[in-house]
Amino acid sequence: MKTETAVTVKERSSTKIKTALVAVMLSVLLNTGFTLMVSSTFGIGFKVSGVIISSLITSLIFTGIYLINKKWISFAALSCAPVIFTLCFIFDWFNVKKGLLALLYYIKLYVFLWLPGDYGEDPTGGKSIFAFFVAYNLVTISISTFVLMKRRWIPAALGFYAPMFLCSVTNTDVHPQAAPCLITGAGIILILFSNAFRKKRQTTYERMLLVLILPVIAFMFMLGGLFPQEKYNKDKLAEKILIEMRDRIDRAAGRDNFIRDLIERALNGYENSDFDESFDAISPL
Repeated sequence: MKTETAVTVKERSSTKIKTALVAVMLSVLLNTGFTLMVSSTFGIGFKVSGVIISSLITSLIFTGIYLINKKWISFAALSCAPVIFTLCFIFDWFNVKKGLLALLYYIKLYVFLWLPGDYGEDPTGGKSIFAFFVAYNLVTISISTFVLMKRRWIPAALGFYAPMFLCSVTNTDVHPQAAPCLITGAGIILILFSNAFRKKRQTTYERMLLVLILPVIAFMFMLGGLFPQEKYNKDKLAEKILIEMRDRIDRAAGRDNFIRDLIERALNGYENSDFDESFDAISPL
């Protein structure tokens, strides 16, 4: 009986460590990828090492709390993260509120032109925006580590990164760099695998994810090598799409209609040599 007890304790301890390792690695991947997507999109210039270190420290703290496996402690940790973020914003601790207002400047400039209010650039050179993301990521990391540790509601971890994703991709003037997108893609794929394996035995679940982490990251960067960002031309893609739309409209409704005129005007504007080379008449449409 003593031997059985010792083996059981050892296995449980090993399982907890593997669970924690999976939660930390996936949380850091997601948080680093999405944060750097926003940073590279707007040219804010976050230091990669700073984003990774802050993500790692936050993830380790929350993972350590959830390892205790007490319901009231886990609930307190989940509740404290949004409370701390809210207090930082209300009282502008560490310039968190200033960081959000500075971020809104870029969002209004490039993404949502109709956003009400006037905002200025970050006078601290991006430091207050970084402080805002560190505070906001308390919420995202607390949730991602929790769902991964408990193996429940795992896709919910992605929902809280949606604002960062939308700010990075719902514009036509600026776009994120390739590396953050590849890191984010690897994190999303692993989260989906994690959700697919959640009903398996815990040891099997952890082993499969730990084995998949490196191949998934390697696959994403191989994909980036096969389709490098510098060869992607959004104007040519938009032009091709518009021409196909124009041809379909011609077949369906004839050549005399408002939508066709609008598309034709965009295409002619793009092809007009009188425009400056940097002028983009297609992408905004």
